[in-house]
Amino acid sequence: MNGDEDITSDDEDKILAEFLQQRGHTEEEIARISKRLAEHDAESMRESIFDSIAGGTFNLDDIIKQALGDK
Repeated sequence: MNGDEDITSDDEDKILAEFLQQRGHTEEEIARISKRLAEHDAESMRESIFDSIAGGTFNLDDIIKQALGDK
């Protein structure tokens, strides 16, 4: 175990906020930066999923079954 497993999303948010505070950002700026980071993360995840579907390494059928209740 390398210790990374124990870090939660809340911990990461706190670490990011502390880092940004040290760089002189205000609470409002930190909130805006955090929001944009979350948007970027979602966009990156979506792009990664579509790349995996195109590459044949992601089974979209399983997701469809889960979303539709195993119809």
